[in-house]
Amino acid sequence: MITAGVTLSLHVYYKHSTIKQYHKEGRGLRTETTINDPRDFRIGKRLTNLPALREVGFSANQRLLGVQRLSHDPARGQHVFATVNNPVITDSGTRVAGLRFADPRAHAPLSALVVFRLLPDGFTNKDLRALVAELLGKPALRS
Repeated sequence: MITAGVTLSLHVYYKHSTIKQYHKEGRGLRTETTINDPRDFRIGKRLTNLPALREVGFSANQRLLGVQRLSHDPARGQHVFATVNNPVITDSGTRVAGLRFADPRAHAPLSALVVFRLLPDGFTNKDLRALVAELLGKPALRS
């Protein structure tokens, strides 16, 4: 009996360029970077620019692999989580609050921004406040 499996793939798009990652023949992870318009990276189309273009592609691949390594390494991930979650003291002594992970007041604005992400005409502060209030279970403030 032959069973069909699902082959997962990752596609990252930037302007006219893509990074595609998938399992090749079930044996190994393959990462392909395609840059269709080098001008997206302020690099000309001449062959003399090939080393600079290669460096852009290599750097993009390394950053993607770095993110994947971070997501699979709890020890490194814990350090990054603490960096985002804990407050920061600047060189001038100013304290900047961290993004509290479990605090609904921190999650509500981020969730609301995701909702507005695809609106072609953008959104207003009033729209954002109304959705944040709804997410927090509070009545919307009137402006």
